[in-house]
Amino acid sequence: MKIFKFFSKNKTLIYIILGLLAIWKIKDILSIFDNSVEEKKTIGSTISNENAKQRAEDIYNALGIFDDDEPRIYNALTGINLSDYNKIYNAYGKRLQWSINRNENTSFTEDLTETLKLFLQPDELSYLVSINPFLKPLFY
Repeated sequence: MKIFKFFSKNKTLIYIILGLLAIWKIKDILSIFDNSVEEKKTIGSTISNENAKQRAEDIYNALGIFDDDEPRIYNALTGINLSDYNKIYNAYGKRLQWSINRNENTSFTEDLTETLKLFLQPDELSYLVSINPFLKPLFY
């Protein structure tokens, strides 16, 4: 009962606490839209920044809500080394993904590696690694 009397006399304190809670919650909500990732090293990369951005966009666009365009993903990740992948990873950032096709109806924000692990089936990941062995440490 004493606590109620304390807060009834100090309404400003209640407003401050509620304001801080609101700011904390808004920060969490807005973090969904932050697409930055901890950038990986790209020393030794053989592709340009523009090429990396284009490949990142190709991969993102290949990940459909209902179905994926796996050949388009494979094409974007063929003929590159690990530094090239890192450049594509940096260009991809974190993106909001939607999935209805996998017995779920969810959205999530992930980086490129985690997105590929979630969207590609194990046999598709194995095929990706078979056509580009440089990517094996990322997925296994």
